Amino acid sequence: MKMVIQLQICHQKLTIYFLLGIQQNQKLSQNREVIKEIIPLLLQKITYLIFKFNLSKIKFFNIY
Repeated sequence: MKMVIQLQICHQKLTIYFLLGIQQNQKLSQNREVIKEIIPLLLQKITYLIFKFNLSKIKFFNIY
């Protein structure tokens, strides 16, 4: 499963790709645990990028 995060800042688009270790045949509860662990890391990484690039004007934010 691939998760794509897109941030649009002014006219510049920043796309971050994450590969998640979620398998189709695993139980949903196991996937939920993996996602719970990953989301804080994603938020941490996004926050770091926002401060690193001084991305104070985010126009849209997509996760899919």
